[in-house]
Amino acid sequence: EIERFIQEFISFKYNWSPDNIESQLKKGVSYLAQSVFDEIQKKVDQDIAYVKNTGMTQHVYVKEIKSLNQKKNEYEVIGDRVIGIKGAKFTTNFKLDLTLIKSRRTKENLSGLKITTLKETLSRENGS
Repeated sequence: EIERFIQEFISFKYNWSPDNIESQLKKGVSYLAQSVFDEIQKKVDQDIAYVKNTGMTQHVYVKEIKSLNQKKNEYEVIGDRVIGIKGAKFTTNFKLDLTLIKSRRTKENLSGLKITTLKETLSRENGS
């Protein structure tokens, strides 16, 4: 269930094009705890404007989701990020650390999970 939740979050927050970025990011931020949402809201608005102006696309392919600390619900996501700009495609490593908390299950949040910390790190070599 946790892996499915993380995969769904990645599919909304990190997979978009100029045509669907607003709806994708809106769905993606619904997975975040309010404190994280408040922290990144301005950046999300800037990202939407940038993507629409440049025609940029992005897709993240998840290779691995691993538990860093099961008691603290800390996870690491490793994958590849493909960015497209004006027909050119670039691939970079993708690494995301996140922490989850259990919340109330609702129709909108069937898993009853929320992301309380979100830290994307740039890595020069795969998995580092």
